[in-house]
Amino acid sequence: MLQERSVKTLIDTFEGQPLQSEFQGNVAEICPVGALTHAKYRFQARPWDLRRTASVCPKCSYGCNIFIDARVDQVARFVSNDNPDVDDSWLCDTGRYSFPELNRSDRVLNPEARLAGARQTVSYQEAVSRAAGALLRVLGDHGPEAIAFLGSTQVTNEEAFLIQWLGREVVGTPHLDHRLSALEGISPEQFTLGIAEIEECDAVVVLGDEPELADPVLTLRLFKAATKLHRQVLRQPRDADPEQLAEQLAGKELVGIVAHQDHRQAAMALSASLARQGTPAKVLTIVDGMNARGCQDLGLTPGWLPGYRPAPSPGRDGGGILEAAVDGSLKALVVVGQGWELDPGFEEALTRVEVLIGITPFVGAVSRHASVLLPGRTIAEKAGTVTNTEGRVQRVRPGVQPRFAFPSDLRILGDLAAGLGADLGVQPLAGPVYDLIARAVPGYRGRLGGLRANWTLSA
Repeated sequence: MLQERSVKTLIDTFEGQPLQSEFQGNVAEICPVGALTHAKYRFQARPWDLRRTASVCPKCSYGCNIFIDARVDQVARFVSNDNPDVDDSWLCDTGRYSFPELNRSDRVLNPEARLAGARQTVSYQEAVSRAAGALLRVLGDHGPEAIAFLGSTQVTNEEAFLIQWLGREVVGTPHLDHRLSALEGISPEQFTLGIAEIEECDAVVVLGDEPELADPVLTLRLFKAATKLHRQVLRQPRDADPEQLAEQLAGKELVGIVAHQDHRQAAMALSASLARQGTPAKVLTIVDGMNARGCQDLGLTPGWLPGYRPAPSPGRDGGGILEAAVDGSLKALVVVGQGWELDPGFEEALTRVEVLIGITPFVGAVSRHASVLLPGRTIAEKAGTVTNTEGRVQRVRPGVQPRFAFPSDLRILGDLAAGLGADLGVQPLAGPVYDLIARAVPGYRGRLGGLRANWTLSA
């Protein structure tokens, strides 16, 4: 609000109280004269000093489009990049102000390998050779079941596809994942409602608080649907009785159902109840993590091959992999990405395996215990695609250059496969690998330009 008059006019909050909104960063962004600024960006750079790159916010699975504004090798700020199908030009404060995480100084800057009990800096070629050699030794001594692969929700679609291919097709292990717990009964039917389609529904049912806590900008889409388009938005407990809800929604032309992934069965039960009474319904399942949906679609899960084809011999999920490492049945572990450090049992598991191959951007548990360590890239340094919670395939581009001259994570995975005697068939670059994805998962064909995966296509 404006206080005082004329040349004494000030921008202030009512009675000096702080703003409580999760979206207050948008106020500074839409300020027409630049009088309002962001504390985390103010005086850090002049706009003409910045290099702007279109990308995707890395903080959650909603897939808000952003510009990465960078100066030299530092991300200076995130700015919203309007995509009416996803974010409607908004960013939540959690995502907008998450960029300092990408500027951490504790980077892994050189390849390292454990030699004579001590880790030493080695060349990139030697690091990859030693990693491949160590995996081949475990494979020969203990078989493929003694090896596991862990990705993360910060890997791109191309990386996720290569990790699962490297595990299943090259090494022959079924033990791979991008999360701690198994995903049982997942299918594209749990993702039929698009974000923008919320506005087309006569009624939208949100089960529990988790969807809006996980993906905050969803709240703004629901607010728009309710207040501007006069759609009925019902926020219900996640254990609400599906039959009673179905009766309440009888006669609607289209009902949208939004639920967190952990409660997807409740959403599907409500959808089934509505179908029995002849009410059409679509479901939007909210997943945890920037590219969790892409990891699911492309088979970086122990029970599912790319395209949600059941795996012939399901392996251990992420939690099971860590347990197997602790009890000694798992001998080698390959970790790509970041985020696992949040699990309290993760570091103990790393200390128990004989061979730990780490591809990670930051110093942490992986870098401390790796037999072979390779510098990974943050999402702001990668080229490729990610898939948001509704199944929209969007590009990420390198907004900053890494502080080292070593190959990308994607190239490292390709070189590791070559060291294991496998031929990917294409150069391990984002474009060629996406072509492989499109062949393996028909729903991804032609989706590269920001379209939702088309699961009506068959192989």
